[in-house]
Amino acid sequence: MAPKKQRHSGPIKGVRELTNILGFDRDVLYSIINAPQDYYSPYDVYKKYDKKTKLHHWRHIDNPQGALKLVQERITKHVLNPVAHILPNHLVGGLPGNSLKDNATPHLGRNVVVEMDLETCFDSVSSKQVRTALIAAGFGRDVATIITKACTFQNRLPQGSPASTILCNFALLDMSNEIRTEADSQSCNFTMYIDDITLSGKKAEVYGLIPRVYKIATAHGMNINSGKTEIFAHNRQQEVTGVLTNMRLAIAKRKIEMIRRKIIASAKELPINRRLIRSLYGQVYWVYFIDPIEGKRLLKLLSETIADKPMYEGPRLTKKLTRQCKGHNSQHKVPA
Repeated sequence: MAPKKQRHSGPIKGVRELTNILGFDRDVLYSIINAPQDYYSPYDVYKKYDKKTKLHHWRHIDNPQGALKLVQERITKHVLNPVAHILPNHLVGGLPGNSLKDNATPHLGRNVVVEMDLETCFDSVSSKQVRTALIAAGFGRDVATIITKACTFQNRLPQGSPASTILCNFALLDMSNEIRTEADSQSCNFTMYIDDITLSGKKAEVYGLIPRVYKIATAHGMNINSGKTEIFAHNRQQEVTGVLTNMRLAIAKRKIEMIRRKIIASAKELPINRRLIRSLYGQVYWVYFIDPIEGKRLLKLLSETIADKPMYEGPRLTKKLTRQCKGHNSQHKVPA
């Protein structure tokens, strides 16, 4: 049954309203969410080889399937996204209408920018945290229980679920509010893009804020990966989740050059795979969204490069290396 197209002004209180919005019979919905193990097909995606530790690193994907994934998609689209506006502006990632540009803008032209990474973020958010956060946000207790059962797995937020990013925002709301309070007290800016924490401001204030953020994260059961914490002074290239923020929003030259080379290389083997061209247009329009000047240059180059060239609907572009995963090891490190 298709979900009903009805608007709701706030968090859903009752189960009947929830099932109506999701378009699932109550008994059918319960049969799905009470057997989540039947709807996951986990695998790992290869990330990188660490030369220092001589280990291969993999990222675990829980990969929800079938009816459960459909439930998660409908919960995200029809239940959670419509109330995302109740979350504060410092939470940016995984929310409708937001982008990496919104995450970078508050840190434009600041003296010092600091990027921090919440280690194994989804794995660290428990089912209890999700349910508690939903109730605190105004959802009915039974509704919160259903959403939690449908959208968590093995007592955590699953990788690959459409609902995990927005639920992560709800679950980490108290932590982010504490960081925001500390940042405001030091006249610093703060944003959070899912598992990326960004601080910016004057040098002394930002440096003094860093250990407080570590302490707050630990108190909320999260761990900041100190190895990924980066401090960008104003006299070097400042980068916030892939966007440069020194004087204006821009894309790093190395990334622009990488796209430029891909464009030039695309015309060397004829006919050209249309899938490749669509991918390149996507990358170019992303640059244009952040930096219209560079975006126009790349768009002109791409248009001229493929003009009058023969094309075909070729195979999918090369996928990343994957492997089956029967268990979940959050580290996913395998000796070379």
